[in-house]
Amino acid sequence: MSQYVIKLNDDDVIINQDIDLAEAYCDVVFKVKQDGINTVNLQGLSFGFTLEKDGKVVHEFSYPPAGVHLVCSDMPYICAERVNWVTNDYYRISFWITQTGKPAITRTYDFLTPKPEQPSPACTWNNNKKQFEYPRQYPTDGKICNWDDRSKSWKPIKQYLSSMFQRRTR
Repeated sequence: MSQYVIKLNDDDVIINQDIDLAEAYCDVVFKVKQDGINTVNLQGLSFGFTLEKDGKVVHEFSYPPAGVHLVCSDMPYICAERVNWVTNDYYRISFWITQTGKPAITRTYDFLTPKPEQPSPACTWNNNKKQFEYPRQYPTDGKICNWDDRSKSWKPIKQYLSSMFQRRTR
């Protein structure tokens, strides 16, 4: 699960944990300290984040929405927001939390989004296209092919599904 977890600890400090970030997205999850039994007072709490790429805001989130007031919760998390990004690129994420009667808390982190898994040892990363490329172009003859690392070429695969489909439709 691709998550960026933000939570308050006993000292009301934001702790960030990036957990298996995916190359194209993650869920930013806001959590509170929870003992599993009692409710947590959320009165006057508001929080959010901005995600920047190259100095420009690409995603912004704040909670609660206008007209909504948090009171309390017995859930381990308050909310989650999905963020999409470009693989293998630099981003800055800034979190903020305010609660009535307490000083505002802000934290900023710079990070590099991960690359997808390399599909074959023969592939090389093209940073302009943000993808792995095979040493040879995929055939355009209409056949379905798989890459063969031994021969360093595309090999047509047998089309069992199409022949089974043809048998069924006769």
